[in-house]
Amino acid sequence: MNRLIDLDLRHAKVWLSCPWDPQTVGTIKTIPGREYDNRSRRWSVPLAQVAIVIERLQPLHFRFTPRMREWWAEHRDALPEPQVVEPVVEVDPADGYSVSRLNEEARQALMGHFGEVWVVAEIDGFDRNKPGGHAYFELLERTAAGGEAIARVRAVIFASARQRIDADLPDDLAMRDGLRMRLRGRVELYAPTGSYQVVVDAIDVEWAIGARRRKRDEVLERLRTEGIAAHNRNLQMPIVPLRVGLITAAGSDAYNDFVHELERSELGFEVSFHTARMQGREAEGSVVAALGWFAQHADAFDVVVVTRGGGSKQDLSTFDSLAIGRAVCLLPIKVIAGIGHHRDQSVLDAVAASEKTPTAAAQAIVGHVQRALARVDDAAQRVRRQARHALDRSTQRVDRAASMCERTTTRRLSAARRAVDRAAAGCDRSARGRLADARRRVDRAGVRLAERGVAPIAHAGDRVERAAQKIERASERAIANQRLQIDHIAAKLRLADPRRVVERGYALLRDQDGRVITDAAALVRLDHARVELRDGVVRVTPQEMIDE
Repeated sequence: MNRLIDLDLRHAKVWLSCPWDPQTVGTIKTIPGREYDNRSRRWSVPLAQVAIVIERLQPLHFRFTPRMREWWAEHRDALPEPQVVEPVVEVDPADGYSVSRLNEEARQALMGHFGEVWVVAEIDGFDRNKPGGHAYFELLERTAAGGEAIARVRAVIFASARQRIDADLPDDLAMRDGLRMRLRGRVELYAPTGSYQVVVDAIDVEWAIGARRRKRDEVLERLRTEGIAAHNRNLQMPIVPLRVGLITAAGSDAYNDFVHELERSELGFEVSFHTARMQGREAEGSVVAALGWFAQHADAFDVVVVTRGGGSKQDLSTFDSLAIGRAVCLLPIKVIAGIGHHRDQSVLDAVAASEKTPTAAAQAIVGHVQRALARVDDAAQRVRRQARHALDRSTQRVDRAASMCERTTTRRLSAARRAVDRAAAGCDRSARGRLADARRRVDRAGVRLAERGVAPIAHAGDRVERAAQKIERASERAIANQRLQIDHIAAKLRLADPRRVVERGYALLRDQDGRVITDAAALVRLDHARVELRDGVVRVTPQEMIDE
């Protein structure tokens, strides 16, 4: 059962609901006019005693129902501060102390011994939703490492003192749970219940501001002593950090601002979200757990962003934590912080790459990727330019080699043809001369044989004729072979002929002597040049080509 204070205006009552325990029931029984209702298992108190109800039960963590909260917000300033109830039954001093007398004398002894004191403690159980009225809470002391609570004392700030304190506190130092402060007050014992408490009437604002700075400096010095303070800051951002881990509160403005900025860039970001509490008592453990998860999956991410929306300095003091600072320093992934600090730096800002807002954190990542892409584009353009220059140089070398090959081949082909023609002519003359000599010898031999009366000359003549034919055929074959070789060389020449390029739609530029022009400087020095096209030759001047 919850501890609730409810309102019943129709019967002018306040209803109290709570689980049974001796302390709570004993406190309720000190309230004048209280009654227990067996049917509803609740206590009822006259509405006239509402100030006493709230003063005595709020330290026991009773909460308002919505209608009670609304009524209390409207009427609390008109109610007087609770007064000590005088004892109804007198006790003979000879018999001993009455409870009320014992508590009252203890109260006076405490006040006489302590007077006003300054107490350094952590605030706990403070209800920020009830500004201006009485504030009931506890002062807490923890172990040196900031762990378990080792001592508590109840405290109250009455409405008149609270208005003055709230006016003195800066906007970023409003009272809240977990805030460590130096408070001034008097030590009292509330006689009706024997409750020991501190009535706070002032807060040392400068001490609170300095304490926060001292805590941050102590944490950073601890990280430097451990030799890890700069580990994460010194990590290089990946060339293209597209795999992003995000730590923030689910559905928060920080989440929406960060993700929308990445989407607006139209780059291929992959965002993995890990929710965390970003303020309050549970924030430290929640953020450390999220960082631990990313540490276990470090190979899957390029960068981790810890972000939240704006807030007061005290809301952001969570990020001055030693545990969070150490977790960031040891994380093997680059961390970017965007937690809304505009002036002071937190421990997180000091050990990670710091940006002011969630949007600025997203813009930093987008800008890094865009710069990397720009470097790739520049490199690609340089490669294209160098490739074009290399191709142009190679084309010029090929053109010069083709022109030289054409001239050399033409000269060699002409020389070969002349040599073949000379050889053919010499072979023909030689064959004919030998044939003529053979015929003359045959004729002379025939004459001598005829003189002797022998007639085999026809036979010899046939053999000579056949030999002549053989010689003639051999000469023709030799000439044919030479011509085939010449034709083969001519075919190769035609394949290398620049005019074949002209036939495919290109143009060939020659000077007055028919040489191919490959150098722009040589073109400018000419009076005119010839442009060979597929269907004809055009005579142009260099000036005409420049004007075009």
